[in-house]
Amino acid sequence: MDNILGCIVTASAGRDKDRTFIVIKKADDMHVFIADGKYRRVEKPKKKKLKHLKQVVDADFEILTPLDVSVNLTNRMLREKIGAYENHMAERDIKT
Repeated sequence: MDNILGCIVTASAGRDKDRTFIVIKKADDMHVFIADGKYRRVEKPKKKKLKHLKQVVDADFEILTPLDVSVNLTNRMLREKIGAYENHMAERDIKT
């Protein structure tokens, strides 16, 4: 998980297990800050260990394109990106 900034991830441990987030900032070599724009907002992101995150890789390339974290991220941007991913996954599940 070298270049994880702006990527969609799911939590694999803790009270937020199986929830979808976007990595918005790197804290150190073992931790990152994640937010989803709804429960965890950009103003107060959650610090999470990298080993408790799983990077999403099973979606369209368009959806998996990382957000540019160098610009001012808004909660709306995060919600739209996560919403697009969740809609894609729901459509994929319906087709199978």
